[in-house]
Amino acid sequence: MTTAHYLGIELGSTRIKAVLIDHRMAVVATGSHTWENQLIDGYWTYDLDDVWTGLQQAYAALAADYTARTGQPNGLLESLGGDLGEGRTE
Repeated sequence: MTTAHYLGIELGSTRIKAVLIDHRMAVVATGSHTWENQLIDGYWTYDLDDVWTGLQQAYAALAADYTARTGQPNGLLESLGGDLGEGRTE
């Protein structure tokens, strides 16, 4: 029987964090990528290339953690969620 997994991603100020949970909301695997924001024209921001690279590296770390914990390749992903900060989600 295959268990569905749910992926959450947060683009934080110092790290991109990824967590994989199961249907019971138990953590199955985690991954992260460290990055730094930049103050440009009075706004804290990130280069878009750094966002994509960071997402890929955080997911790769999560997949490696999943395999290390379960001995299996990454399982079925049922849904994806993200945190845009300040309580907003899309």
